[in-house]
Amino acid sequence: MSNVLISVARTVASKLVGGLIGAGAAVGVVVPADLSEQTTVVVSGAVFFVIQVVYYVVARWAERRYPWLGRLLLWSKKQPVYQEARTARVVEAAQPLS
Repeated sequence: MSNVLISVARTVASKLVGGLIGAGAAVGVVVPADLSEQTTVVVSGAVFFVIQVVYYVVARWAERRYPWLGRLLLWSKKQPVYQEARTARVVEAAQPLS
């Protein structure tokens, strides 16, 4: 699997599972009636985001400690390997612009 597919699978796993955990945690939560709809959307979005980040951080920590957990929690036992970007040299023409 290429590095791009590995990183996509791991990102999707953390977003999907974190979102499902966030949705499950939100069941039964009563939102005060005096909050506006926009405030409710912002708060729920922030909660989903925080839960997704926490899931990813915990999964990465667990994967470092127990490598087999990477496949279970992040859908890939491999971690993407990023290389330094190669700089392309632009060769300028020696001809003056007219």
